[in-house]
Amino acid sequence: MPQDVEFELPFVLRISPDLEGARRRNLLWVQQHRLVSGDRALGWYRSWDMPRLAAYGFPHARGPELDLCADTMAFFFVFELPPLGGRC
Repeated sequence: MPQDVEFELPFVLRISPDLEGARRRNLLWVQQHRLVSGDRALGWYRSWDMPRLAAYGFPHARGPELDLCADTMAFFFVFELPPLGGRC
């Protein structure tokens, strides 16, 4: 499935201004809880950008509130996808 598709939305997108902080904190969180380990898996996880999804989905959230959204999305996405090299 192509990942570089762009399309116009008929409204202005809002995003939380705490995106960069959420990215740093979420990466630490998935590592501390051993949801993602190893350089290859970490790079793959980082490419999903769960904090960005959370920041668009909850544009008024900041700090711990945005972290909770990003961490929850990370938790479900990590357990939904098969491991690297795994088969469905």
